[in-house]
Amino acid sequence: MTNPPSSKFHAELIRFASLDKDSRIAVLAMIAHDLTVGIRSALLDLPSPEAAKKIRALNEYIHQITGRIHTSDELSGNDESDLLRDVAYEADAKSLTSVVERRLGPAIRHITTHAESHEMT
Repeated sequence: MTNPPSSKFHAELIRFASLDKDSRIAVLAMIAHDLTVGIRSALLDLPSPEAAKKIRALNEYIHQITGRIHTSDELSGNDESDLLRDVAYEADAKSLTSVVERRLGPAIRHITTHAESHEMT
């Protein structure tokens, strides 16, 4: 990996793994949504071969993440955390700004804040 994930990202992965299943699914869904935004952006650069490579890579990450949402009953938070770490490493190796590394913390904060506000009511 060109730029290893920060210690902050590793801490966020640990926090993600400790979330309950519904919260982890919500975080994965938010990250998958962010990846679709990356694809829309890459579409603007078509027919560039680099744009096509970026779209294929982002689409693969969406496939992997949404596949985890589908099989969430079979997997632990650690399994899902490992997937996010692996996607972040692969994205960096392909010179893509990792949506996972950039968006994991904000997604966790959004989901946990939203859950806490519902508990107060």
